[in-house]
Formats: sequence, structure tokens, C-alpha cells
Amino acid sequence: MSHISCSELTRQSGNSLSGTALTYENYLLVECPPPWNSYDLETPKIPDNLRAVGDEIYGNKPVKNRILLIYNPLYHQENSIRVLTFRKPPGWTRGYVGQEFFVSNINEVASLAHHCFTSPPEELGENRLKTRDILICTHGQNDRCCARYGNPLYRQGLKIIEDLSLTNIRIWQTSHIGGHRFAPIAIAFPDGRYYGQIDSAALQALLMQSGSLHELNKAYRGWGILPKPVQLLEKELLTKWGFPGFNFTMNGRILIETPNRLYYRVELSVNTPNQVITYQADIIGDETTRIDLPESCVGDYQETVMNYQVKGIEIIETREVSIASSTV
Repeated sequence: MSHISCSELTRQSGNSLSGTALTYENYLLVECPPPWNSYDLETPKIPDNLRAVGDEIYGNKPVKNRILLIYNPLYHQENSIRVLTFRKPPGWTRGYVGQEFFVSNINEVASLAHHCFTSPPEELGENRLKTRDILICTHGQNDRCCARYGNPLYRQGLKIIEDLSLTNIRIWQTSHIGGHRFAPIAIAFPDGRYYGQIDSAALQALLMQSGSLHELNKAYRGWGILPKPVQLLEKELLTKWGFPGFNFTMNGRILIETPNRLYYRVELSVNTPNQVITYQADIIGDETTRIDLPESCVGDYQETVMNYQVKGIEIIETREVSIASSTV
């Protein structure tokens, strides 16, 4: 079966993509046209000082920060390089704090990276992002699934934006996001929600954020703000809330975790327009779905995965108050 792509094997297996969003605290996105090397920071256009920042952040476990290369020729400004930063605020939030910078030389990006990864989000001024930014992985040098499925989706996204005259939303090619086997994959900022196996109907729903959540929910991997088991509860609740839920501020945590990761007790507190509701639920691993799947189309690494079920959702507390939250 080696001729079958990792993405196709995952689809055939029935392995769920729920609860697989990556949980980085900070992102730095650097405008850099492809092609990109398999390890994106080894791309010849990337200077040594920025590559050294990458070596430092990826050399410390767990990895809390991420550098990605992005590009769309429609947005490029001559004689400048665009850098976007997204930083996770503490406590209650509906997403990351986003800022946009322009530098004249790519050697200047390393200092922005240090600032992004070492200082807390501050008051936003002129650099505040006023757009939504959708990243679609097209990094074929890293995994062929991302090129095979990501490039057509990227082109479809450009057409949807043009045909529907959507404003204040941008779509980017990006280097490896994580999760080849769910290709095509995407991240939406500033909220930081991850999507996989996303088709044009789901992409249109994501871009418009209106109508039924059904198509988009099938592609929803989870919200990178939350721990992975809590992502499963949030996805279940979004089916009830619909698109308005994307604007709720939340705070989630794991209460109980068994060593074999077959059981979690999780909590999610949600600030709706009228009240604060605290939910708890059991996240239970389904061992009958346990399977080894290739992590990518490159190499022989197999990842043991299983599906999880959300059971016993209950409301622990309801308060008729509004929480002052950190938001973008």
C-alpha cells in the first residue's frame, strides 16, 4: 500500500481529525516566495540569524513557538517583506493577538522573532491586524499530499474571495503546518482554528462564516488555543452554537488524565453574550479504532492513533455576568 498517499490512507481508515489542532503559544509568519526546502528555514532565502532562532525554539521541548513561511503575490509590496505575528494572550480569549510589520531586509526578521517569542502581547497600535488570514499548506517539498491537495484548494480560495467580493480577508500559501495526513490543511487567524480534509464547500463556509456550520464542522480539527482533549468538547458545543460560537471567549483545562490517555475529564468555560457557562465532559478513547498510520508520505514513521468520544456533557455553573477578556 506504499503507493497510497498518507492523506488517502487516513481517509480510508476512518480516523477522526477531531482534537488534532496544534497548540503553539506564538506564531511568526514571514513573507517568502516558494519553493521552500523540506525544512522551510533551510530555504536559501532565509538568513542564518533567523535559522538560528528556529534552531533555538524547536530545540526546546515542548515546542511553544512556530515560524511559518507564507506567500501570495497579490499582497506583495515592492521592496518590503511582510511579517505577521500572532500571540496567545493569557486567560479568557477568542483568539490570538495579531500584528503586522514590514521590513526592508529579511535579516531584520530575527529581531522581530525574538520580540514575538519572549514578550507578552501588548497594547496594539498602528500595527494591529484588521484582517482575517487563512493559511493553506502547499509545501510539497515537505510532503506531496500538501502540494497535491493544498495547491488546488488555495486557487479555489482565491476565486471564492474574488467571486464573492469578500473584504478584509486574505488567503496565503504556507509552509508545513502539521498533519500531512489530513491534507489539505489550513489554519484561520486570528482565532487559530485548524482544519483538515477541507473541500471547496467547507472553505467557502470558513471564508464567509455564515450559514450552516455543517460543511465546515466536518473539516474542523480543533482550536489551537485549547488543550487537545478540550478541543473535542469545544467542537461538540460548536454544533449547537453555530458560527456565533466563533466569537465567544473561552478558557479550558484538563481536570483528569489517565496515564494511558484513554480517559480525560475536561472543562470549558464559555462567555456568551448573556452569561458565563462552565461545561464539563468525559473524553473516552475508543480502542476498537486504534490503528497505526503513516505520519507523512516521507519516511517510515508510523503514528498510533484512535478516535475519542465526548460523553456526559454537563453544565457545572451558569453566571449572569460578562467576563472582561483578552481578544483580537
